Amino acid sequence: MLYYFNENSNRSRGRRTKTLPITLNNDLKRLQNKNVQLTTKEDLHKLQNIASQRQESRVLRANYAATVVVVVVVVVVVVVVVVVVVVVVVVVVVVVVVGNKNSILC
Repeated sequence: MLYYFNENSNRSRGRRTKTLPITLNNDLKRLQNKNVQLTTKEDLHKLQNIASQRQESRVLRANYAATVVVVVVVVVVVVVVVVVVVVVVVVVVVVVVVGNKNSILC
């Protein structure tokens, strides 16, 4: 790609060939943001920077989503453990109270 934008490159006259930079530039023209183009090395570097930032943000979003899933799973496990402990405590209290009533009645 850099060779294509090299100012010393020898371009032939006539019908334009269908190259990757030309195809990308035509695709960029069809986008809603008309300020983006691919005609110089600087444009190429800008697009590479945008692409790398998007890639980094995708990785960050994926890591964030994984973290959220882990946190939700941990919270669910903690809630289940708390419910089980409460049920066990209630059962023990009921057994102790019923056991004391039976010993008082005897």
